[in-house]
Amino acid sequence: MKGGIAAFLAALREVLRSSELKVPVELAFVPDEESGGVGTKYLVEEVGVRPKYVLIPEPTTSEALAIGHKGMVRGLIKVIGKQGHATRPWDAVNAFEKACEVVYELRRKLLPLLRSVRSGYPFLSDEAKYVTLSLGGYALSPSMKDNVIPGEFIFSFDMRTVPEISNSWAFDLLSKVLREVAEKVSVKVEVSKLIDIPATSTPTDSPLVKYVVRVAEAVLRLRPRIYVNTGRYDLVYYRQVGSHAVVYGPGVKGQAHAVNEYTTLEELRRFTQIYSEVLRNLKELS
Repeated sequence: MKGGIAAFLAALREVLRSSELKVPVELAFVPDEESGGVGTKYLVEEVGVRPKYVLIPEPTTSEALAIGHKGMVRGLIKVIGKQGHATRPWDAVNAFEKACEVVYELRRKLLPLLRSVRSGYPFLSDEAKYVTLSLGGYALSPSMKDNVIPGEFIFSFDMRTVPEISNSWAFDLLSKVLREVAEKVSVKVEVSKLIDIPATSTPTDSPLVKYVVRVAEAVLRLRPRIYVNTGRYDLVYYRQVGSHAVVYGPGVKGQAHAVNEYTTLEELRRFTQIYSEVLRNLKELS
């Protein structure tokens, strides 16, 4: 994000110096995008910011323009057994071992159902067009002792949904299959939802999408690919209040969250020029 911010500030300075800015522009620097977009959520819902058009300079690379993102449902699954001493396993019900059975059966039954929905939105890979389920990013045995047979075992789930379905549909399906699996393996389970952010997208025929693509094509001599991202953007909060929003910023493919994450000087130059042209000709959108 620092690269995107730098490129946009440089572009704004250039346009202001030449007195070419003809419409109001607001820059918002917000915290906690990684915590679910706390800053943008506050800005939109509490402060009441309602922009007509929004450009978020998160790193997409100059070759790709994001118009939306998949939905996200994250939470915890608790498997409840019976705690006991490791020397007497026959007197206990090992919640970890039961959790292993639950995971196996859950994946076997749920994944084919999730694969039954294929998105018609533009994604960068075919696999991204489906609802995905990731398990166990977080896992905990509350006893935290190797000589105790765990009476509870907790692990996380992360579902990424496509715009064609609601998060409630995906979560209800997960809960239903989980209940069936728990009955089959003879264990009690509890599921809780921690984060629920819907999938969203700006229409591909939006004036903003067409405008940014046209400007980028003129600067780069190539047409950026339009796509819906698998990760989440703050764009969702602007879409909820009717703003047209896109994400387009300097970056290097495969660098997101990598060790020593970086962009290049060439990407910064490209986007400074792209943002300058976007700002100079904003009257085309007004």
